[in-house]
Amino acid sequence: MRLNAMHFGVPQHRPRMFLVGLRTDVARAAGLSGSLPFYVSGQLPPSPLCPVPSVNRPLTVRHALWDLVDVDGELQYAADCGDLSYMCSPGRYAWTMRCSPEWLPPALPEAAPPSRPLNATQRKHSPPIELRFRLYQYFDAVGIRPGLLNVAADPGLDGNSRVEVVEHFLRAAPVPAIAPDGTVLAENKQELVALVVAAATKKHSQRPMRWDEPSPTVMSLPDDFVHPRYPRTFTVRELARLQSFPDNFEFRSKETTGSERRKFEVPQYTQVGNAVPPLLAKAVGQTLASQIRKAKDA
Repeated sequence: MRLNAMHFGVPQHRPRMFLVGLRTDVARAAGLSGSLPFYVSGQLPPSPLCPVPSVNRPLTVRHALWDLVDVDGELQYAADCGDLSYMCSPGRYAWTMRCSPEWLPPALPEAAPPSRPLNATQRKHSPPIELRFRLYQYFDAVGIRPGLLNVAADPGLDGNSRVEVVEHFLRAAPVPAIAPDGTVLAENKQELVALVVAAATKKHSQRPMRWDEPSPTVMSLPDDFVHPRYPRTFTVRELARLQSFPDNFEFRSKETTGSERRKFEVPQYTQVGNAVPPLLAKAVGQTLASQIRKAKDA
């Protein structure tokens, strides 16, 4: 079966092939002759104000992360669990991840919703890297491909040719150029061209996620995606939200580790990226349980 996490209440485009085996007599008793019947259903607590996720209305990065904000270099919650801003889109999913009692582990029934995000250490970036991230965000907002910084780094171009190429790609770019966090990158086109030439890089895989789309597939390395609002990569908690891990689920061990040590260590980012999204796992488990009960009652 080919299942996509975004069809099961997860704010992430994550298509995967699932192979599920049932004993022949169980499958026959349940009336199954092929794939298990999966149905998209509301994976969030019901609310009369809010639509449930569906194939046509998947959740987005904004639904997952709107309440996780940077304050003085720390990730904090933007609202309390009782705040009405949590009660409808885009807040409902975030409320479920943080505040819903349904998500408390059975072994910890007394656990309270966290007052501060767990696994929220922010990656440190140098000023040139932050500038590059802000440019990526600006490019995405105005429809310029992030590969422009790769073009500007082309060793086959001399100084004048590099400027001409960058000017060509920026001919329709609006100015002043402003990053999502309010930083003014350039007041005019000449400043913007000079900035892009100075920020040129051969790194070609980085791009910002988009607020109003499901996230791309969360991987075990955090460096390929830039936050849509802040000039940094994602924290473990933010990627865990995109995977549908509840906020009271704490990841242990190191955040990252070197390539050789990855043979016997499983850092936090790897734990998150290699996991089956819990809401998708829940749907698979519920479907299997219903078919087994159906076979038992047959």
